[in-house]
Amino acid sequence: MFRAAFLVLILGVLSLSPADASGPAAPTHHALVVQLDPATRSLKVTDEITVEGRTRLFLRFADWMVLEEISLNGKPIDGVTRADGVVVPLANADAQTVTIRLRGEVPGLEQGSRNLPDAFAGPEGAFLSGYAGWFPYVGDKVISYRLDISVPAPFRAVSFGSLREETSSENGNTAIFEQALSLEPPSLFVGPYEVGESHVGSTRLRTYFPERLADYSDQYLDTAGKYLADFGTEIGAYPFEDFHIISSPLPVGLGYPNLTYIGEMIVPLPFMQGQSLAHEILHNWWGNGVQVDYGSGNWAEGLTTYMADYGLAREKGADAARQMRLGWLRDYAALPTKRDQAVNRFISKRHQAAQVIGYNKTAHIFHMLEGEIGASAFSEGIRRFWTEHQFKIAGWSDLQNAFEATSGRDLAWFFDQWISQPGAPSIAVADVTTAREDDTYLTSLTVKQSEPTYRLRLPVDLETTAGVARHHAEIDGPSTTLRFETNDQPTRISLDPDFDLFRHLLPGESPPILRDVTLAAAVDVVVLDSILSADAAMSVVPRMVDRGAKLRLAKNYQANDRPALVFGTRESLERFAATHGLERLPAPNTEAAAWVDKTPSGAPVLLISVNSPEGLQAVSRTLRHYGRQSFVTFADGRAVDRGIWPSGESPLTFPLAGTGSSDSPQ
Repeated sequence: MFRAAFLVLILGVLSLSPADASGPAAPTHHALVVQLDPATRSLKVTDEITVEGRTRLFLRFADWMVLEEISLNGKPIDGVTRADGVVVPLANADAQTVTIRLRGEVPGLEQGSRNLPDAFAGPEGAFLSGYAGWFPYVGDKVISYRLDISVPAPFRAVSFGSLREETSSENGNTAIFEQALSLEPPSLFVGPYEVGESHVGSTRLRTYFPERLADYSDQYLDTAGKYLADFGTEIGAYPFEDFHIISSPLPVGLGYPNLTYIGEMIVPLPFMQGQSLAHEILHNWWGNGVQVDYGSGNWAEGLTTYMADYGLAREKGADAARQMRLGWLRDYAALPTKRDQAVNRFISKRHQAAQVIGYNKTAHIFHMLEGEIGASAFSEGIRRFWTEHQFKIAGWSDLQNAFEATSGRDLAWFFDQWISQPGAPSIAVADVTTAREDDTYLTSLTVKQSEPTYRLRLPVDLETTAGVARHHAEIDGPSTTLRFETNDQPTRISLDPDFDLFRHLLPGESPPILRDVTLAAAVDVVVLDSILSADAAMSVVPRMVDRGAKLRLAKNYQANDRPALVFGTRESLERFAATHGLERLPAPNTEAAAWVDKTPSGAPVLLISVNSPEGLQAVSRTLRHYGRQSFVTFADGRAVDRGIWPSGESPLTFPLAGTGSSDSPQ
């Protein structure tokens, strides 16, 4: 996941007064010398800042850092202390050198914490975000830096930028990183790492894993090398000299310029080397190579999802790609209408609902765009966008311009309907007929849309006694009649059978999934057994549902339209299901299980069977990762089986009985 860090930077710049934020003639340069001991959490920083084109410098740093000394062009001076920082008056607007010395004690990692703080240090290592204030923040949009970082053995330190030099001894390790132009201040990553290394052309790849994970290094280097080469061919040359894969003691998965920071617990998991690693590597082009204009929405997550996650599915075959598109549509079907938003309003993944729009829907839009303009024009548009905007800020309009240039078409209608308005088309079919006329057959049907209507390129599969032919029909407006003439007798017709359109699914296309409950804006919580206290259940529910959901403990459940989350033993849940008309059940004899069904009135109910409070804790830690499933079963705290309830035939598929037949929607 790419972090929306540049938005934070922009907001910080806007908070400065005009005098503080006046643009320098050249990027401010930071020459940083850092000494960090994670075990004692001791941090010493010397920052030699070279500035030009301003008459004062405004410095901000963390409240756990202490200012020891300021000098201007080699002479000690006093700054003016304010509540929000320190102002350093400069002699004139010529090039000046301000040297700052800071020391501090980095905050420790809270016991049991699973969230990544801005800064932490301890025996497990350290992380210092570039925005944490561990070195002076001067509010510039663009900086350059040289970072000399020393840590005691056995720790190793990593940062953004090009690795220029490193030395190692029994007492400690030092590394020097440089970046001539950076839109993000450097972060520090420190741990008791063993380093693995390989090269792809002139690019150096490294892993920084603890000893117990070192055996995974070669696999990661090989896989990362393939992704770097493939994306370089598809888009343009990799824009950095190095790429680092760094493990974290916390369960994170984040992308930064020329590195990714991933939790130790997920390093061994196959999905990390597959889909997730590809996603993080591609962010070096989209998000870090071309920066996002957040004022017009975050396009980078959707484009990265399309080219990395979906690209890997497409390599596996047409069925895997189809299943991913269907998964996106099922996620959208679970999204409450009030939580829907236009794509250009997506900024970052603050909650699961935002992911449905910013990742899934946006990726599906790129799929439709490629179908609309053709694979060749789409690929050329990607390369053109990269060439024109590398290390610049770009928005949706820049993407539109690139694809219009390579396709030779006006695409304003496409971007207006898909990017600027929320929602999705709802389509239905009426008046399906087929008739024989002389030596040919004429099949016709009417496609209806509810308001607002969309301009669509609708895939239609027409099956005859000779085989299946794929057509693409142009749909525009509330009602469009389609006619197909064939020499062979039609037997079946299907609209959008492979889910190429981003649209509302119809009944029968979308069986219940866990996200029908976990994405809900309001959820009733029901506890059936005395082995679980209401307090214990309510304490874990926030892990299972999306951020901001309103929770209500329902002591006596009555079926209504509100989604419900029900806890109990397998036996009590089976009785509950029978009472309330819930028919689906996963396989019995499992340690724990979670499954979803709908009441006769259509309300989704998520049932979770556990035999102890400890079992509930184990399930709650992983359940949200299975939101696209209808059921999950667990053993020893791990998922051992999962799946989606069977669905019937699509209401957009119609058998054509024979000459003169007329079928109504099923």
